[in-house]
Amino acid sequence: MANAGIQLNRKCIQPFRIGSPSTNASLIEVSMQSQTLSYSESIPKEKREACFQHIIGIRKMLTSQKNIAQETFDESTPTMRKLICFHAGLKSRHINMRFFELGHSERIKVIEALNSLIEFGNALPAFISETDSVLNIEH
Repeated sequence: MANAGIQLNRKCIQPFRIGSPSTNASLIEVSMQSQTLSYSESIPKEKREACFQHIIGIRKMLTSQKNIAQETFDESTPTMRKLICFHAGLKSRHINMRFFELGHSERIKVIEALNSLIEFGNALPAFISETDSVLNIEH
């Protein structure tokens, strides 16, 4: 039986068999979490280098994807975070949490609150003058 290897494509990393039954190639292991890679010396250097370059590209692609809700929540001021949590119906203990510390249902509530606040912000006029503090009695 041939040893396992990896196949790199744009969607995912999937195991596949490389070599023939007589080949003594070893398993290539990729860990996206620990950033480790081990390989067999029996795999040609050119193929190893190409594999490493694909893995580096995949890592860059995976780490460059932004989570707008997470960035917005984590980077907001305490006052803004209090508003977001209040609007999402969360408790005061959530104000000091980071987005990844929230449960899935809490994150969904935060996203819904952010979208609602965005709609509210879009409905407001671009600028309100201080002269509007004078009451219009005729109105």
